[in-house]
Amino acid sequence: VIFAIARQGIEDLKEKKITGRLAIGAPVEFGANILVPFLPILLKKYPELKPSVYISDAVEDFRQGKMDIAIRWNAQPQSHLKMEMIMKERYLLLASTAYLTKHKPLKRKTDLKDHPILAQTHNWDSSIWHNWLEQDDLERAIIISSIPGVLNGAIHGLGIAALPSHAAAKALKEKKLL
Repeated sequence: VIFAIARQGIEDLKEKKITGRLAIGAPVEFGANILVPFLPILLKKYPELKPSVYISDAVEDFRQGKMDIAIRWNAQPQSHLKMEMIMKERYLLLASTAYLTKHKPLKRKTDLKDHPILAQTHNWDSSIWHNWLEQDDLERAIIISSIPGVLNGAIHGLGIAALPSHAAAKALKEKKLL
């Protein structure tokens, strides 16, 4: 929403009074950790706006009129929707300190084959892991259905995770992941 409103002409909206219900859909991790904390800023600027935030990794059907705006990772183009890239995400390869002290060191990309990898189900076909591993290596992944699940798996020593930088920020700051 932050970026979508900005990109779609916040300059045009400055003079208009924005009111009413706005249904916003977002993936679990992004919605809970970025979108919801932003709502006070949005509501301060537009106090008569009434957001309804739907946090889910399921893709909603816009033809049923449930969502006004949706934020999605790797969304496939749909002819009946206006889609716009609002951000690029930086992914990090991370593991817990305990995991790294007990296993072979990671010095190059090829070392990943010696470690369990943690991957998300909702973006497996376009997974960030495809940038680093061969298809055969991907077959051995531990698949977890959400970013928070992958994050907790890495913290608890399940293996190496590829996580968006914003999702891992707190764990990195607390030195739970390296």
